[in-house]
Amino acid sequence: MKEGQKKEIFSEIPLDENISREFLHSMKDFNEKNFELTVSNLPVLKDCKTMIDIGGALGVLALKVKTSYPEMHCITYDLPYVAAYAKEYLEKEGFLNKIEMNFGNFFKDEWPKTDITFMGNILHDWDYEKKVFLLKKSYERLNDGGIFVCIETFIDEKREKPNEALNVSITMIVECTGYNMTPSEFDKLAKGVGFKKTEYFNNGVEFCIAIK
Repeated sequence: MKEGQKKEIFSEIPLDENISREFLHSMKDFNEKNFELTVSNLPVLKDCKTMIDIGGALGVLALKVKTSYPEMHCITYDLPYVAAYAKEYLEKEGFLNKIEMNFGNFFKDEWPKTDITFMGNILHDWDYEKKVFLLKKSYERLNDGGIFVCIETFIDEKREKPNEALNVSITMIVECTGYNMTPSEFDKLAKGVGFKKTEYFNNGVEFCIAIK
């Protein structure tokens, strides 16, 4: 499938208010528990002062972090069309004035530098070159010693076990040229752009971290 077809998939969502709302709230329902578990499995958060969630949609992950670490400056970042929906959701949850909303295109625009950067089910949307681009940009936008967190399902190293990651990867390949990785593939990509160390976690939720 050509790259241009991928752009059509994502460009159609902002054009219809009902589709936008349904998509963003379905992502909230799909990710909310995993985000909560990620925060509880990341004690290093206690040493961070700032965080940003790239592709943050309604701001669910930023809300989870802010709930557990009230003193942290939390930022959610997504495309401009998401702003109205994120504001509505955060206001309903009582977090509108507690979380910074920042909007732009993560391929074209800069985002604030922070101690920790999250991407939840973002990297698996993209092909190899764009994965490298996003990891490199994330590395550059982290403070010294900062941490990148990739929350998604990972394929087992031998590619022998049928699991959710393989099913999702097939869907990503067919629909938008993306794919899921093994932890070692993530390690290679992360270290290739400058990260010193990576670690894979699987305790009720899967994610990898990369340390600058």
